[in-house]
Amino acid sequence: MVNQVSVPPTGRTLRVTYWIVTVLLSLNLFAGVFDILLVDAIRQSSQSIGFPLTMLPLLGSLKIAGALVILFVRNPVLKIAAYAGVIFYFIGATYAHVSVGQPVSAALPALITLALSVASYALWQRVSGVHVKAI
Repeated sequence: MVNQVSVPPTGRTLRVTYWIVTVLLSLNLFAGVFDILLVDAIRQSSQSIGFPLTMLPLLGSLKIAGALVILFVRNPVLKIAAYAGVIFYFIGATYAHVSVGQPVSAALPALITLALSVASYALWQRVSGVHVKAI
């Protein structure tokens, strides 16, 4: 259940930080266009972890959709769903690299995007005053 609660007014610094983190996250997600186009670097990375190339256009489209929702949709339920999808995606991407024996450095882009996702979500909650109430 999503409740909008009143919170103390947030400062300009908090809002600016939220937008910087969220724009960085969204730029990373808009790179899903490279998944759709099956760019060589993406193709090689996917093949190195045994990921089917046929899934890349779908996942690239979902990344772009997530970025659009996070940036432009005001509905808190949809926004939370987008954040959850992005966070789960990059947890999975990190696991996929590490589980096949690649060094953590191979998963660094996924880890950075995961950190940006969590930070953006936490900042959005503070800036918007939307908080998820546990059932």
